[in-house]
Amino acid sequence: MKIDELLKVMMAENEKLFSKIPEKKAKKIVRATIKSIGEQLDEKEEGKITIQGLGTFRKKIIEKEGATREKIIFKQQKKKSNPEK
Repeated sequence: MKIDELLKVMMAENEKLFSKIPEKKAKKIVRATIKSIGEQLDEKEEGKITIQGLGTFRKKIIEKEGATREKIIFKQQKKKSNPEK
């Protein structure tokens, strides 16, 4: 998914949030957020990064047939059930 596509989805789902932010600035914010997550993962050899309200990114090093690869796994945060409903 391209940044433009992601931003359009986000803007459609959160009209009030994005109503006062110019699209160009919103795109920079989304790009900076994704870049920051990537940089945090790059700093770790292995482990996880949890972002409240989003989920957990887990980085694993996999060695197979003499080759080493990095694997990033994302697990979305579970939505809390509302007992009042």
